[in-house]
Amino acid sequence: MLPNIILVLPGLMGVAAWVWAFSGVHRSAPQAAGGADARLRGGDGGERHGCGVVRLIVILTFAFAAVQAWLVSVYRFSTGWDVRLVSETAWQLAQGMRLDEGTVTYFQIYPNNLLLLWVSTACMRLAIALGATTFASGEMVFALVNCLSQAVAALALYATLDRLLDRRYALVGWVTLEAICLLSPWVSIPYSDALALAVPPLMAWCYVKASEGGRGAAQSACTAAACGFVGVIGYRIKPQTSFLLIAIGLVELLMLVSAVVRGLGLATGRSGRGGVEPLRRPPAVRREGVPHLARRVAARHVGRLACIAVGCLCALTVTGAAAASLGIPENEQQALGPAHFLMMGTNDVSDGGYLTDDVAYSLSYDNKDERTHADLSRWAERMEAYGPTGFIGHSMRKALSTYADGAFSWGAEGGFYKGLEEEAVESGRVTEEEVEAADAAASDASHPIDRYAVVGGYTHDLRGLILSVITSISKRGAVWWMLGQALWLPVLALVTCAALPGSRMRGRDRARHLSSAEDGAVVSGRDPDMSLTPLALIVAMLGLVVFEFFFEARARYLYSSLGLFVMLAMVGLDNLTRLVRERRALTQHAAAGSSPRHQ
Repeated sequence: MLPNIILVLPGLMGVAAWVWAFSGVHRSAPQAAGGADARLRGGDGGERHGCGVVRLIVILTFAFAAVQAWLVSVYRFSTGWDVRLVSETAWQLAQGMRLDEGTVTYFQIYPNNLLLLWVSTACMRLAIALGATTFASGEMVFALVNCLSQAVAALALYATLDRLLDRRYALVGWVTLEAICLLSPWVSIPYSDALALAVPPLMAWCYVKASEGGRGAAQSACTAAACGFVGVIGYRIKPQTSFLLIAIGLVELLMLVSAVVRGLGLATGRSGRGGVEPLRRPPAVRREGVPHLARRVAARHVGRLACIAVGCLCALTVTGAAAASLGIPENEQQALGPAHFLMMGTNDVSDGGYLTDDVAYSLSYDNKDERTHADLSRWAERMEAYGPTGFIGHSMRKALSTYADGAFSWGAEGGFYKGLEEEAVESGRVTEEEVEAADAAASDASHPIDRYAVVGGYTHDLRGLILSVITSISKRGAVWWMLGQALWLPVLALVTCAALPGSRMRGRDRARHLSSAEDGAVVSGRDPDMSLTPLALIVAMLGLVVFEFFFEARARYLYSSLGLFVMLAMVGLDNLTRLVRERRALTQHAAAGSSPRHQ
């Protein structure tokens, strides 16, 4: 296999070509002021062209989803680990069977899987209504739901980037997300990773729509409430997706405080750093008065926060009722809390990943408070044993195992290919003893797929071809893994560029914006070219990184946040293009012997 430094080069060369091609192309004034809406308002021809592109994207998205669903129906298999337990439990619930005590205990230990169980049970009931006789058919229905989630994620991501940046970045982001998803078989696994894929892009799109000026109050309120609703649904399915909801709340609170502070500064003539001098106040401020305008802007953020809170409460009510309908009582004394996952994140056996011994240690305490104290004590012991240097080394290994895997830990979970093993035994290709021996020989988590050299013998058809790629370390499997790396690593590189400073040569756009009577953005301190969404995306990414840094982490947990990574990568690409554009402009002005004018 080629090293990562080689695999990332094609993507970086593509980024360099993009920056070189578009760093000399300046956005028009309507684009800078109004984004996609301004582009479409440019004329009937532009509007027709924009609608045509959107229709094409919608058609292609669902066409790709259909292709993905067909491929899943070809190669899908029943996996082991937690997925098998959730599927079998859902099948029992769908048939009205009574759950055994061990199964109930599992969902009391991991109550975050209750809503996932409810979704799986709904899929099983639908499969039974269609004539299914095994839970594998219900898993296929769940996989189809995952394909739908992937399609919604792609469409929401395109719409969000089209609003934030422009259609070029939206198309690149859409192609990137679709390529990674089509290449990844995670959509075939009936679990929370692929199911929650749509949550971050959908939340971002709702927030963009709620933040847009010129929208009706009812529409903004509904989209803000939808943002909170989707965020809580995502939290109950995959907690890592909730960081964007938390970030949106923090950004809104920050803008609310900023509106009040800047409004007081304008009212007293002490606007502070970056403020506007009293004689240069925008017409909206001079006409309406600072107190009134500050109250209007503050009320906008308060209203948005209130609508998001209403959406969150509605989602909590709905998800609580869905979980309660399963008949599994929650037990706080049994549930593993944050201290357990914090402790597990410091283990050196799996580099901060899942560790059975840590689970057994935590479950050895029946009392919640005692368990929390014991987990924190073991965490403190490990941190003391590491020391500063040792913890840095542990964190680096943990980061590599978490982020440097374009296959997102595919095949790394225990009993991942259990269904294929069962198929191999039933067909007589191998015996159970041979499978057990292969499992024992390949117990090392760093080589989870070596055992299938024993299973082998896949049929020579499309299913056999696909399985030989995603379950082996043959040449075809190596090519598949390298393609995933080549797509994923440039995305990570561009995410780091999302924090680059914005353009410093947009003074004319800013002046035009300040003179607008429509928006009091000067009071809220909002950038005229960008909404608050990019800031929320960055804060969400920081939260996710901090969480993976301290708590249990593995590459699989990033798959549900793939939309967040791609959106931030496009923001980083835009920042990089702007930065190079500025340097070109400065070079041109210097060559002309004049000082650069701010645009």
